[in-house]
Amino acid sequence: MDSRQNIVDPAVGIVARMRNFLWAGVGFIFLGLGVIGAFLPIMPTTIFLILAAWAFAESCPAWREWIFEHPKFGRSVRLWFDHGVIPLNIKRIAIGMMALSYAFTAWLISNLWVVLGVGVCLLAVSLFIVSRRELPE
Repeated sequence: MDSRQNIVDPAVGIVARMRNFLWAGVGFIFLGLGVIGAFLPIMPTTIFLILAAWAFAESCPAWREWIFEHPKFGRSVRLWFDHGVIPLNIKRIAIGMMALSYAFTAWLISNLWVVLGVGVCLLAVSLFIVSRRELPE
């Protein structure tokens, strides 16, 4: 056996640590956006927590579990990961908030193309939300 095969390449460890650090950073950014969304009605919360849990799965499993076990948002995030579902009450809240956001945008912005663009984006997201199953099978 060649003795060179027993030598661990230090670059592999550095790359793995950098990758882990990057995923953790992405997770904390999404977690921060989710926390902001919990207090500001114009920002979503759950989608950012889903994205944070996804990033933490690559870097910090303990933080992912913390999100899964959160008393207010954990159930929705876990249902999405485990079954790909959005509970009916969450669908109603999300679509209602998007309708309010669109009304506010249409009232505030006079550019027709911007208002139409926002409307098309929100309609697409609403259709995606409505198309998701509601309960695990």
